[in-house]
Amino acid sequence: MSFATVDAVNVNVRGAYGIINLANPSDVGKGQYSAAQIWVQNGDNVIQAGWGVSPDLYGDTITRFTTQWTADGYKSTGCFNTQCSGFVQVDPNLHLGGAFGNVSVVGGEQFTIGVTLTQDGNGNWWVVVNGNIKIGYWPKEIFTSLGNGANSARFGGLTFANSDGISPPMGNGLPPTYDLRFTCSIIDMQLVDDKLVMHPVDPSIMKTNLDTSKD
Repeated sequence: MSFATVDAVNVNVRGAYGIINLANPSDVGKGQYSAAQIWVQNGDNVIQAGWGVSPDLYGDTITRFTTQWTADGYKSTGCFNTQCSGFVQVDPNLHLGGAFGNVSVVGGEQFTIGVTLTQDGNGNWWVVVNGNIKIGYWPKEIFTSLGNGANSARFGGLTFANSDGISPPMGNGLPPTYDLRFTCSIIDMQLVDDKLVMHPVDPSIMKTNLDTSKD
């Protein structure tokens, strides 16, 4: 697995938000996975949400809204989307695993999605898109520590390599640049405090995290 993220660690937050550029990386094959997501985590409890491309999961190379969750570091609990019990669907129209109608063109028209992972007053974790569309939630009871909030939040990309160790492209496959027409970015990153109010991330607490280990 390879990833490139910026992380808020050793925090006490109730959620995270960012605007994710929608890319469709080329040449993602069987046994490979490429995604750009937001994570909230407390110990081995993790929720991830954003876009993903996975021929194994979806049977195609279309960019789709993709989530994952686990209560034990993906050892025996959790799954993608609704492949296991846990997620409670609320919105009648938008579903986990749904395909995006448009993706960004390098150097051309850009498309994004705002993704929020946030707790409600009961401790449940909601996934919300574009500010106010509540797709559904993961009940706090399926977690062992996220019910008390997250102690880290991550923003960035990840890839899984197949057995030959060759990783697919991350993001749009191009090196990062300040010109957002040519890079897959996550912008307007925010964290949710104990009063469930969003605040822009404090750059002083963010750490760059690059990992190219192979699983």
